[in-house]
Amino acid sequence: MIGFYREIKNLIDFQSYDSATKQDVFGNDPAHVTVHGAELTLGCAMTAALSASFDATYSHARQTGLDLQFDQVPVTQMKAGLDYHPIDRPFGATVTIVHVGDIDDQPFEDFNGANGRYGYGDYTYVDLGGRLFLDPARHQRIDLHLNNAFNKTYYSGLNFGVNDDTGNPYVVHNLGLRRTFSAYYTYKF
Repeated sequence: MIGFYREIKNLIDFQSYDSATKQDVFGNDPAHVTVHGAELTLGCAMTAALSASFDATYSHARQTGLDLQFDQVPVTQMKAGLDYHPIDRPFGATVTIVHVGDIDDQPFEDFNGANGRYGYGDYTYVDLGGRLFLDPARHQRIDLHLNNAFNKTYYSGLNFGVNDDTGNPYVVHNLGLRRTFSAYYTYKF
């Protein structure tokens, strides 16, 4: 499947603070975000026991009057996977490769006059999975997952901190998920 899209959306942003309810008030901003993009999704059975999938997106997201990619929206994303699922065996396995392209953000948002655009993203990680069926009817299953199998260090977002001495802001990189292992037991009625 190949898809192309174009969207124009209003922005919602901070408008004021309501001291009676002690809440921030958000509303429509006159600016718009225009998004042009494409998505490609492929899936196929390579054999009776092996299937493959691939998904890629391209996004050109711009705020009215600016020629910069919208904050926290990656330009490209890709995901490819293989799934081994023999029907005559009590097990299966998956491998998934995820790539996130360039992402930019402005973590200071004019904090004390500071500004600046910082890039992050452009990382790839691999997830592995296995499953074991405990009975012939496949009611009981154990799933094992190893996310970020090669322990790739990547940043999932940006924030800012403030220097205690000077009051100047600095960029804080939020680390993405490190290598993690999980196991699940499922019973299907």
